[in-house]
Amino acid sequence: RYPLAGAENPRVRLGVVSVRGGPVRWIHTGGDSTAYFPRMDFADAPDTLWFLRLNRAQDRLDLLLANVVTGRSRVVLTDADSTWVDVHAPLWLDGGRRFLFESARGGYTQLYLYGRDGGLIHKVTSAPWDVLGLYGVDEKTGTVYFTAAADGPLQRPLYAIGLDGRGFRRVSADSGTHAVSFSPAFGFYVDVASRAGVPPV
Repeated sequence: RYPLAGAENPRVRLGVVSVRGGPVRWIHTGGDSTAYFPRMDFADAPDTLWFLRLNRAQDRLDLLLANVVTGRSRVVLTDADSTWVDVHAPLWLDGGRRFLFESARGGYTQLYLYGRDGGLIHKVTSAPWDVLGLYGVDEKTGTVYFTAAADGPLQRPLYAIGLDGRGFRRVSADSGTHAVSFSPAFGFYVDVASRAGVPPV
């Protein structure tokens, strides 16, 4: 719940419980009792949970990995800004050995590839425009699909680039905004496209 002005902030905990029942295993989330936990899921492993921890000022975002058996957690990535940090969830690759992460730490929201330990492998996109939406990775071909403001802020075309940062190209042909949903093997996608004066098609 969101507190009314002057009311005490709710205290939030993260817990894991077996589908067969039993006790809740509480996750160690750190000492900040006012922190937000905006996203969480399993990190492509049955015993490891990832979660995001956002401070109350919302200018520091930590990505943590936690063992669901012991509850112990560790910070693998921190994204900070002097004013505001957008919340972006990691996209896990290679069975959880690597992940993609969106960050505006350089002024524009770009894609970064990290190892599971939080070590930066390399920057995937490096351009004077923002990545607007990450739609997935075809791991067989090493292709990342995303929308971006590369053609200006009023359009959201679908683009592709290699995980190695090479081969940047535009995928969608029409101008305007594109909301995309890929098939599991990335052989096909459904594109809901619209632009000024043209309703979604």
